Amino acid sequence: MTGGSPRGNIAGLHSTGDRGPPPEGAPIPLPESEPVERLSTHVLDVSAGKPAEGIPVVLVRDTDQAVLGRGTTDADGRVARLNDEPIPPGDVALTFDVDAYMTRTHGTVFHPRITVHVRLDGHRAHYHLPVLAGPFSHTTYLGS
Repeated sequence: MTGGSPRGNIAGLHSTGDRGPPPEGAPIPLPESEPVERLSTHVLDVSAGKPAEGIPVVLVRDTDQAVLGRGTTDADGRVARLNDEPIPPGDVALTFDVDAYMTRTHGTVFHPRITVHVRLDGHRAHYHLPVLAGPFSHTTYLGS
């Protein structure tokens, strides 16, 4: 990213104002965080070896449980954008309601809802959260 944003700009990582450079050995302050433009997700059914279509996903802010976005996974198991508006940095939760999908596809489910709490630090414009799920387990990671 270029322009006025500190994302990806090593030279603009800190501003010391009128105080001059930080003392030798002092930690370098991180840039001011910015709102997150897009949060996407992807659900893969690891037991069936295919994308999980039709999973409802809700995004909420942890502090007050305000709904920040909703979506349903498409034929590729993706929700390209969960949020309608930029998200201020902070802790959020994504809840995936896998009950109907897992019951229909596998005849059973142990985790009917998968809730993942993540911290959006605002140092990325886009966060991608893939979920690998089956009827008895799930895992997730920060994607690209």
